[in-house]
Parts: sequence; structure tokens; C-alpha cells
Amino acid sequence: MLTQFILGSLILAVSLSSQSLLGDAAEGRLSVRQQFDSEVTNLQKNLKICRRADDYWIFLRKAESQLKDLRTSSPLQVEPDEMYMDLLISSLKAIPRKAGFKKQDCDAYHTTILAQFDPTPSGKADEPVAKTMAVLDLLCRK
Repeated sequence: MLTQFILGSLILAVSLSSQSLLGDAAEGRLSVRQQFDSEVTNLQKNLKICRRADDYWIFLRKAESQLKDLRTSSPLQVEPDEMYMDLLISSLKAIPRKAGFKKQDCDAYHTTILAQFDPTPSGKADEPVAKTMAVLDLLCRK
């Protein structure tokens, strides 16, 4: 009886400590994703306020670099966050570079990115692809 009590207490203690560790890890994962979203939000704000055409591309490439650095410097995240971050970086990189970007081709860029990164027929893009579309919209308006 005493052995069962001790064993039960030990299992409970291990369970509580692992929940605490998992909670701390989940908070860390959320902060990486929040940093990712913050970088994209900052990019969108910078694209809205910049005046020179060259600045658009500087901000875009700087944000891509910061996202990639954040991605490589952070530990592995839960699978949905890993997929989210990879998809966001990949879809941002699909926006043509300055030399190849033509405003008149913006519809084609939208179609290509949606077809490549969001092949669902729902008509509504996944969140990371929607963020890329918002960035592309800002570039196309300038």
C-alpha cells in the first residue's frame, strides 16, 4: 500500500513537472512565431510609409533576411509553427526581385504565388500566404 502511494506520488510529481516544462516550451514557441508576425507587420508598415521605390526592395530583402536569421537561430518549434514559418519565408521569396518586378504583371504574381503555395480551391489563402499577398499588394500599389 505504501509502495503504491509513493509510486502514485512520484508519477504525479513527474507529470506536473513535465506539464510545467511543456508550458514553458510552448510559451517560447509562441514568442518565435510572434516575432515572425511582428517582422512581417513591420515590413508592411515600412512599405506603407516609404517614399522611394528603392526603399521598398531594401525593406523587403531586409525583412526576408531577418526572418531567415530568426528561423535559423531559434530551436525547432511545434510542427504547425515550423510549417507556418517555412511557408512565409518561401512565399515572400517568390515575389520577384527588383529587376524582374513589373507592376503590370501583379495579377500574374498573385496567381503564381497562390497556385504554388496555397493550392487549396477554397479561395481564401492560408495565413502566411495571405501575409505575402498583402506585401505584394503594397508593392504593386507603389
